[in-house]
Amino acid sequence: MIYKTKTRRKEWTAKDFVMYWARKYQEKMGRRYFINFMKEGAAMKRLMGDLTDRELKALIDAAFEDPNLKRQGYPISLLPYSVNKLMPQVDNPGSSIPDWELELDVPVAQDKRTAWLWKRIKDRDYNSIVKVVTTKEPWLVLMGKLQHEKGFVPELVQIYYEKWRMRESIKREGVK
Repeated sequence: MIYKTKTRRKEWTAKDFVMYWARKYQEKMGRRYFINFMKEGAAMKRLMGDLTDRELKALIDAAFEDPNLKRQGYPISLLPYSVNKLMPQVDNPGSSIPDWELELDVPVAQDKRTAWLWKRIKDRDYNSIVKVVTTKEPWLVLMGKLQHEKGFVPELVQIYYEKWRMRESIKREGVK
């Protein structure tokens, strides 16, 4: 008989998401976010019922790039009403870039804005990506063009983008 054990990480609570929102707010605005846990925790719980932890974190990240929420001061209470507008950006981060700017007729490997990044990803050279790429735009252009060209964004591109966003260094060690 084979026994399998699964170690499952603790899922985020509504409080964790509200604190994540507050941290993003402080990074963006430069001041602390006043938290009303009753109201904002309820908004997060409502979203947690429909979205996974990863989707909700990506939704929060997308919310801080939305000019309408910025104009209103980034209130958490508007997040549930903005889900339908923000989810396409979460599913395809390059969708916020207009088609004319993507120059969709030029393949990814030949476009001067995406060729270097695409080659490094194919060569699995993550360390030089971290050293050279400092803004989010090359990633968004690459993902938008790949979505248009292939119909999907390859998983390796998504993994490298997430690692780049978190700026984790990859330590490679031989098997002992």
